[in-house]
Amino acid sequence: MTRFAFTLAVNPGDEAAVAGILAYYLPSGATLSREGRIVHVVRGRADLDELAVRLSGRSGRAPITRALSAYRDGTGDVQWDDFLTGTVMERYDVGPPEPAEATDGHPCALLYRVRRARGQDAAQVLQRRTSGMRPGTGTVFRRGDVIVRFWDSGGDRRDGVPPELAPGARDSLRMAGLLDPPIQLTTDHDVRAFVSSSTMTLLAVSEAVDN
Repeated sequence: MTRFAFTLAVNPGDEAAVAGILAYYLPSGATLSREGRIVHVVRGRADLDELAVRLSGRSGRAPITRALSAYRDGTGDVQWDDFLTGTVMERYDVGPPEPAEATDGHPCALLYRVRRARGQDAAQVLQRRTSGMRPGTGTVFRRGDVIVRFWDSGGDRRDGVPPELAPGARDSLRMAGLLDPPIQLTTDHDVRAFVSSSTMTLLAVSEAVDN
């Protein structure tokens, strides 16, 4: 199975409406938000070309860009004439691939805001610590300097903390310096405070439906 993620900025108060639109057009996914940032993660066998067909070719449905146009936040970070190009996030898989028959647990995600032009560095740091992790443990997604660490509850994590954030670990210390603003990640308290301030709210989970 493959995960794809799409992200867009919305005005405060519009999160639930946008989540409903995304679930309608792109089912078999989870929609999460934090600080005006929506992330919709889709799980399935489709590739981006198939998703494009799904977005544009479902009978009786207006284009997703038209459905979302009323919720554009005006920041200009989304190209609304091409939803896939304008919102898709680059994927960095964590751990071995997920079996096709696997089912998701409770979706969880952290939103990392990193220093300008350091998004790729941060995504690679998050991806690095994969040793011993079960298949499908999680995925790191990046668009520009917005990083999302997505996983299903019940995976290899430490009381809700992904393993790459273990206090004092070399990668954890490097990650701390890439964040905007930089923070300390040297103690359990530091890490838990960061996780609390970065946890995304789950807005919707949608099941697969026939086209």
